[in-house]
Amino acid sequence: MNFDWIVAIVTFLVFTIFSFNYYTAFFVYQADLSDAAGMINERVLDTIMVDSYSTPVYYNSTGPAAGEILYADFTWPPGTRNSTRIYLNDIQQPCLIQGDRIYWESDLVIGDNNFEMTFSDLDLPMICIDPLIIAGEVEATPWGMEKIRAISQADLNSLSLVEYNDYRNFISSSRDLRIELSNGFTYGPLTPKNIDVYVFERNTSIVETGEWIEIRGFVW
Repeated sequence: MNFDWIVAIVTFLVFTIFSFNYYTAFFVYQADLSDAAGMINERVLDTIMVDSYSTPVYYNSTGPAAGEILYADFTWPPGTRNSTRIYLNDIQQPCLIQGDRIYWESDLVIGDNNFEMTFSDLDLPMICIDPLIIAGEVEATPWGMEKIRAISQADLNSLSLVEYNDYRNFISSSRDLRIELSNGFTYGPLTPKNIDVYVFERNTSIVETGEWIEIRGFVW
């Protein structure tokens, strides 16, 4: 009888210790996920995004005009001029860069006309090479430059060729992850259904095309 009692006590203690270790490890693992997920997401973004810049450009027109040629003198950060685009109401305008001056053609409304000039730290062929006829051009005023981050299609193409576990080792991630872009690009295994998954979302653009997309990162 005493022996049975000892066996019961030992069994109970073993079960209790096992349960404590199991649940402690589980909650520590989940807590570690919440700490690690943000860091992993930033490492992922660092491998597929580049520094990009946005500069508002302003012109006040005394009346409406069709096909007006505007220009602005600007000093680009090194290595960014070739990627320059200029937009009006999110529509890319025909443009031409000569030296430190950008020309573009737009339809104007009376009063304020607000353009957006974007460029990125990425080696590209010159984008602003449209055959504009430079005559009667008017000067617009660039304002402060804002630094943002944008997706590099070249980096996405390179990532698609990298074996998944090699990529995890490269970014020092002990967690699984997945990347999804709204243009159809995906990388990594499908997310599981039975455990917590951290999701990060971000709206950005692709440098090479100017296409606006949503990127979603999953970590578990």
